[in-house]
Amino acid sequence: MKSKFYLSVALCSSLFAQDSLLIEKIEVLGDPIEQTTAGKVDRYQALSADSATKTRTSLKEIPQSIQVITAQVIEDQQALTVSEVLRNVSGIVTNNIRVAPVYEGVLVRGFKGDFMQDGSNLFNNTGDRESLINVERIEVLKGPNAIIYGGNSGSPEGGAINLVSKMPEKEAFGKIDITTGSNGLLQPAFDINQPLSDSFLFRMTGEYTKSESEVDVLERQIYNINPTLKWLMNPNTALTLQGKISRWKGQDYQGLPATGSVAGAFKIDRNLFIGDQNLPDTTSDLNSIAAILDHKFNDIWSLNAKVRSANSDVDERIQLC
Repeated sequence: MKSKFYLSVALCSSLFAQDSLLIEKIEVLGDPIEQTTAGKVDRYQALSADSATKTRTSLKEIPQSIQVITAQVIEDQQALTVSEVLRNVSGIVTNNIRVAPVYEGVLVRGFKGDFMQDGSNLFNNTGDRESLINVERIEVLKGPNAIIYGGNSGSPEGGAINLVSKMPEKEAFGKIDITTGSNGLLQPAFDINQPLSDSFLFRMTGEYTKSESEVDVLERQIYNINPTLKWLMNPNTALTLQGKISRWKGQDYQGLPATGSVAGAFKIDRNLFIGDQNLPDTTSDLNSIAAILDHKFNDIWSLNAKVRSANSDVDERIQLC
């Protein structure tokens, strides 16, 4: 045993005695961490979330099941609707975008889910609920942990889908987009950020959508406007006022019966509109205003208080038989 041990040491000494080989310095650079109004982001990866604890918390410290879809994902996928973005999240059945925004039908893990706007319940999610023009990111909190948000009638059993809004920034910028597509899609949009002074920041987004559908008769006219004013009262205190005006107008879509469309011997044209083509349009409106107060006492303690007033108005015209 001793001879083997000394032999091993001798070999190692011989190897280390050889001339050293110097390798040139290799510098590996990753994508820089971006600081957004919703938290730090590494391209597709969000490093924190607001929805799980109602405070900005590192995702590494959140034991709940939460998934964040960042603005970079939305931009790279060129998504047009919230439902498109939510396809990135497992276990979600989204709303049928052909159906009028009269009630909330999204399912999370097979159970009812609720939509939130910056942590406030949207109560049936009326108006232009599919627009992404004012969405910075989407955070999905799955399962019974969503009980912290209450709900329309109790708590959302499936989970909460929090639409995190775009907020004013200190650097001025402006953006205008026009999207066109099949079925007569025309969608102009704008995003304007303009600081009014060192203390007052202002941002407004808006979008108008006019489109038809592969389904006969269906036409849509939709728009939303979202002004936001932020007052930086001092380095530790900020007051934010958010407004939202949202409108949806079009024929109510009843869908097709299962027998004849997906089952049965005879087949129904999938583009058939079975209702009365002369019925007046269904309308879905939302007006809301919210005030948010943020105050930081120190590196540990902070205060966040929010009050929101909203009015929804739905006029549904539908023929079921």
